[in-house]
Amino acid sequence: SLYESLLITILGQQVSVAAAQSQRRRLMEAYGEVMVFEDRQYFGMPDPVRLTEIGETNLRNLGISRQKARYLVEIARQTAEGRISRPTLQDVPCKDAMDRLMEIPGVGRWTAEIAAMRGLGFPDVFPAGDLGLQVAAEKAFKLSGRPSEKELRDLARQWEGWRSYAAFYLWMTLME
Repeated sequence: SLYESLLITILGQQVSVAAAQSQRRRLMEAYGEVMVFEDRQYFGMPDPVRLTEIGETNLRNLGISRQKARYLVEIARQTAEGRISRPTLQDVPCKDAMDRLMEIPGVGRWTAEIAAMRGLGFPDVFPAGDLGLQVAAEKAFKLSGRPSEKELRDLARQWEGWRSYAAFYLWMTLME
C-alpha cells in the first residue's frame, strides 16, 4: 500500500538495508497486526490509527530516530485523516503525486520516487539518487566509477516510459 511504502521508505533513509529491515521488523513485531498461517506467525504494519496512538516516544523506544518517529506518526495521521491515499494520488500525473508527497515532513525526492513506484504503481519513475541503483548501474554497465545522480538520470532516459521497471531490474542485480 502507499502507506506501508512510505513507512518502509522512511525507515530506509540514510541507513543500510539491514538496519532498515531490523527497524521495520521491530515495529511490526511490537505493534503490527498478527496473522497466523499454517501455524506460523506473520506481522503486518500497524494501521494508521494505531500508529498515531503509539506515538513518537514508543517508536523511539524501538530504536527509531526522533526525526523518523515524527515522520512516521505524521504519515499515519495524514493517512488516517484521508489526506494521503492511493485513490487520491494514482489518478493524477506522477509529478503532481510526487509534489503532494513531498509536502509531507520527511518526504524528499528519493522517498517520493520510491513511494510513487511501489505504493502508487507509476511505471516511469527512476530514483537515480539511490545508492543501490548507482552501484548496480556501475556493475551492470561496467562503468569506471559509480555514476552521479545526474549521470544516472541521463542514462535512464533511454528507458522512458518504463524506468520503474529498469530500476527494479537493476536492484535485482545486486542480489546476484
